[in-house]
Parts: sequence; structure tokens; C-alpha cells
Amino acid sequence: MSKLPRRLHLRDLIIAAENYFELKRGDILKQDRHKHIVGPRRMVIFLARSWLDLSYPYTGRAMNRDHTTILHHYQEMVRELRANPSGLAKVRQFLRFALKQVGQELSNEEFRARMEIALNSRVQREVEVVEGASA
Repeated sequence: MSKLPRRLHLRDLIIAAENYFELKRGDILKQDRHKHIVGPRRMVIFLARSWLDLSYPYTGRAMNRDHTTILHHYQEMVRELRANPSGLAKVRQFLRFALKQVGQELSNEEFRARMEIALNSRVQREVEVVEGASA
């Protein structure tokens, strides 16, 4: 009996990151700032926003962080990918792995469209939305 595909959730991204990057269970959610953990955590946060369309406050609560920390990680990832677009290959490879864990396949067209939106969106507009939500 084959497994039916299901929707990818934030928890799936976290578990996939810990497996893919060979981290210990729970490392992504810990407060550690070690480089080998921060990179994968940042990728999870970036995909939570750009792929799962989750809000900064929701992602922050789920990852035991303030929404402004989530916003900062997202913005840093966007800056990194704008400066070095070859990093998108790593994002694509990880996302493909994460989706496979829930029985889905990655559509190249959807990936391209979502990354274009994420990397071309105006970061300032997102800051205003977050600040307006917390006011």
C-alpha cells in the first residue's frame, strides 16, 4: 500500500532540515547560534514564508522565537540569495527532499515562480506589515 501525498507543514520542514543537514532532533528549535544550525534554521524560516506562506508571528511561535527574529532571518536569506543566486540550487535540493518526505514532487515551474516572488518582493513592505500587526 503506497503512501498518499499530503500537504507540507512547518513541522515537516523542521524534521526534514534536521535529517537533511544531519542535525540532532530538536536542534533547529534550540536557541543555539552555531553556524551549522543557523544556516538550516534560516532555510526553514525562508521556506516557511516563501513556500508555505506562513506569517512571521505564526512561524515565530512555532519556532520559539519572536516574529522580528523570524523577519530578520528571512531578510538575511533573501539578501544572501540575491547576492549569490547559485544558493537557490541548495534551497531547491532541500525543498525537493522535504517534499519527498510527505509524498510530493517539486514542480520546477512553481519553484521558479515562488522564488521570483520571494526575491523580488519589497522587504520594506514586509517590515511595514509586521510593524502594523504588532501595533
